Amino acid sequence: MTDARHRYAIYFAPDPRGEWGRFGSTWLGRCAADGLPRVPFQVRSAGLEIEQMTAAPRRYGFHATLKPPFRLADGMDRESLVQALRAEFEPCEAFDLPPLEPRCLEDFIALVPLEGHPRNDDVAVIAARCVTAFDAWRAPLTEAEIARRAVDPADTRASELLSRWGYPWVLDRFRFHFSLTGALEASQVVRSGPLLEDIARLLPTGPMRFDAVCLFEEAQPGHPLRLVERIGFRS
Repeated sequence: MTDARHRYAIYFAPDPRGEWGRFGSTWLGRCAADGLPRVPFQVRSAGLEIEQMTAAPRRYGFHATLKPPFRLADGMDRESLVQALRAEFEPCEAFDLPPLEPRCLEDFIALVPLEGHPRNDDVAVIAARCVTAFDAWRAPLTEAEIARRAVDPADTRASELLSRWGYPWVLDRFRFHFSLTGALEASQVVRSGPLLEDIARLLPTGPMRFDAVCLFEEAQPGHPLRLVERIGFRS
């Protein structure tokens, strides 16, 4: 039986052995596949702030969220979840993601796909399947979890999504992205232009292949998440 302290998340993460996986691990200074540190890039525009800026996403590993972290419901276990993920997604066809670019999303920097590209809809469909088809594995949120994910009460749609699916930024509020920093100070956001340019120069030149859904595990609250299963699509 899975430890009740464990949490799981369904993410997309590129193959850790490929150029995009290596970029993500190097940027964050940690690989979620083996749990080991990496020597990070030297980014002059970030200076000594880089380690602090990347601390929050480093814990989660380089990824894009499809279904956010959840505790397993009573009677569910990791093995049944993996089997269900395989049945659902192994028949899917892999495809190239739209070009990715670094951008400030409110108060953090993320890689986001080119807007308006038709493949964005394909990603959104897979994310919606992760949220809805696997909700039976998700334990109800505790009061503390609800508080951590609290939204503006005036945003009724976000409140509805939080209540029904355990997270406000899913389905029609979903935005595919790879977090590169945690929350930045306002002054850091204002002067982020050179950093965005430096990140763009570090990116691999080839497209990122959307070729899997990944199960990440948090063994205990606050511990770094690890990539424990990568369910590959058809090539």
